[in-house]
Amino acid sequence: MSRILRQTREAKGITLEDVAQRTYIKLPYLSALEDGCIEAHLAPVFVHGYIRQYARLLGLNAAELVQQYQQEFKREHPRLAPAPVLSTADAPRSIGSADGQANGSANGSAGGSGNGSTSGLVNGHHGHNGWTPISATEVHLVERTVTMERPTPLSYSGENGHASEPHGDIASAQAEAQRIIAEAQRDADRMRREAREYAYQVLSDLEAELGRSLAVIKNGRQFLQQRRRHGATVVEKA
Repeated sequence: MSRILRQTREAKGITLEDVAQRTYIKLPYLSALEDGCIEAHLAPVFVHGYIRQYARLLGLNAAELVQQYQQEFKREHPRLAPAPVLSTADAPRSIGSADGQANGSANGSAGGSGNGSTSGLVNGHHGHNGWTPISATEVHLVERTVTMERPTPLSYSGENGHASEPHGDIASAQAEAQRIIAEAQRDADRMRREAREYAYQVLSDLEAELGRSLAVIKNGRQFLQQRRRHGATVVEKA
């Protein structure tokens, strides 16, 4: 993403100073965008906005560049990306019942022929159609592999049956949660501070632009007044 921005800007002959003046993005942030290290300065919500502004100025597809930045960010920071979760519906189910295992053992020893034994149903194979049946032993191994046990509930009790303070993994999980909350608070404070700075910068630039426009209007008014006085003088002389 950063290489696309830099190459497009250079191809159009635009300087970073020009971009900063036209997008109201600070020059250090523009340099960080083109160097690929903008996340060290800004939160992602601000990065996305700056990428869109920069892309529109260069005539690029803003949505595609933001999506590309998100993909690159996930590759470079895999721990910050959400981990895939295996739901109950996605978990493999065990194959057959105890009676089915017994029948599968009996039919599997016969090579999977006959009335469609368990060994022929595991992978949907049938011996008569050229499909390769598997043995009943392999069926049992498959069942043991995909069976998922329920986790044992954790209970903490101290002396006299009273609840004790959590320890071990629970304590470390609590410490990790507190650390994440503290980091989130710091990020929120930083985002508020950067939002105020950005708003102040935009207002300052707008004020300067209005000052320049008013100066032009004032100069034009003075020029017109001078023209009128000059015209009146010429008429009087005539």
